[in-house]
Amino acid sequence: MARAALFISLGVLWLLCLAWQIQENRTLARLLAQAPVPPPLGRRLLGQARWRSFQFLLTLGGCAFIAGLYDWKLNRPAPPVAAEQAPLGVASSYPPPGLQGELVRLDNAPLAPPGGVALPSSATLQREAQVYALFAPSAGGNQGDLDSLKRRYEELFVQYLFLAHCGLAATEDYQILSTALLKELASLNGPGRLSYDILTAARGTYDEVYAKSVCDTTEAKAGQDRFRRYVDYLRTQQDPLKP
Repeated sequence: MARAALFISLGVLWLLCLAWQIQENRTLARLLAQAPVPPPLGRRLLGQARWRSFQFLLTLGGCAFIAGLYDWKLNRPAPPVAAEQAPLGVASSYPPPGLQGELVRLDNAPLAPPGGVALPSSATLQREAQVYALFAPSAGGNQGDLDSLKRRYEELFVQYLFLAHCGLAATEDYQILSTALLKELASLNGPGRLSYDILTAARGTYDEVYAKSVCDTTEAKAGQDRFRRYVDYLRTQQDPLKP
C-alpha cells in the first residue's frame, strides 16, 4: 500500500511538472510572437526552451524510476527459509532410536571466549530436548543407574562450566561430554529429556555455587587434572585413533 502511494505520488509530480513546462513554453511562444525578434531567432529560442523542458522531465522521470527501484529492492519479501518450508513430518525419516547417541550431536555449541562460559541458552536446550525426545524412549532403564548417571554428569558439567569460566576448558570438552551422555542414555533406554534436565541442573548449580569462585587455587588445578583425565578417557572411547 505504501509503495503504491509512493509510485502514484511520483507519477502525479511528473505530470504536474509536464503541465508546468508546457505552459511555460506556450507563454514563451506567445511572447516571442509579440516581440520584435526575427522569426528564425524566435524559433531557435523556443526550440532551446523545449529541449531544456525535455531534459528536465527526463531527469525527473529517471530519478523517480531509480527511487521506485530502490524502494522495491529494499522492501521486497525475503525468500522463505528452508527450515520454515520443511514439513513437520520429516522427523519420521530420521534414523531409528538406537542411533541417537551417534547422530544427534551438539555441534552448534558456542565457542568459549576467554573468561566466558560455553553452554547453550535455555532456548537452545529446549530445542535439543525436543529433538532428543523424537529418538529416545519416554521411559525404561534401571532407575538406579539413571540416577547415578544424572549425578555423575551433573558434576562433570558443573566442573566444565567452572573450568571454562577460568579459560581451562574448550568447546570440544563439552561436545565429548554431551556425546558420551547421549550414548549412555541410549544404552539405558533413558528418556531423551534427561539430558536437558542434567544440563539445566548443572548450570543452576554453577550459578549458585561456583560462578564467583577464584580460578587460581590448588583445588581448581586438582579439579582440572581430574576433569582432563576423564575427558581424555571419553575421547579415546569415542575415537580410539585420536590421541
